Amino acid sequence: RVELRKLSGLDLYGTGNVERTEQPIDLSGPSKVLHVRPALAGAAGTHWLPARDVYIQSRWHPDPWMPKIGVPATQIVTLGVGGLSDVQLPEITPPVIQGVSVYPSRITQSTRIESGVVVGTRIYKFTYVPRSTTDFRVPPITVPWWNLAKSRMDTVSTDAFTPARASSGQAQSTAAQQPA
Repeated sequence: RVELRKLSGLDLYGTGNVERTEQPIDLSGPSKVLHVRPALAGAAGTHWLPARDVYIQSRWHPDPWMPKIGVPATQIVTLGVGGLSDVQLPEITPPVIQGVSVYPSRITQSTRIESGVVVGTRIYKFTYVPRSTTDFRVPPITVPWWNLAKSRMDTVSTDAFTPARASSGQAQSTAAQQPA
């Protein structure tokens, strides 16, 4: 169906022409059959992240970090998901830690195609500033996701992190749970 009609409008481009011609077109293509599975009973009210692959990594600047009152360090958390674009990824919030101020920075995100698969990435930066000399631990960041290849719930996590004190030596981390 092709139909031409004249419409009065605004002169948005300063051309002096306030009449425009509009041509609506209806298009159709071959039918597609979709097989939709029912929602998971246990997933009600939780974030649904169906993906082919998910990874999360955390690094620190400076590394190693020797916390002192008022001296900041930044945790850089990268979340990558195969099968989803960057705008579909979940929001990660910084942890609340007694005696430490935590400031999130602007999120950096991107989407690319790798071997025909959409890969979404978000990079979060959290700056930690100790307000006391008390030892503290940065808990792991855990992201639950639905593994499309194995048809089951999985999780990925960063390591928990206990910053080194000047007198105690090395920082300690707890092994992260990796995707299965």
